[in-house]
Amino acid sequence: QTAQAPTASKRDMDTEKLKRLHVLVAEDNAVNKLVIKAMLDSFHITYTIVENGQQAVNAVELDEYDLVLMDCQM
Repeated sequence: QTAQAPTASKRDMDTEKLKRLHVLVAEDNAVNKLVIKAMLDSFHITYTIVENGQQAVNAVELDEYDLVLMDCQM
């Protein structure tokens, strides 16, 4: 049995959900930042990028985020 591809209306609905996300990105590598920005921009996702873990903690204290992406080695 094979899975059916999502219908256009289902994809549109999922894309609309993504547009409502507010993402915090903690990343200090310039290349990684460019890649992440391009990916989030392609889905029209609102995001904030900070340089380090302390800035991420400060940002979370000031605003609400649906998702935090952080470098594990930070």
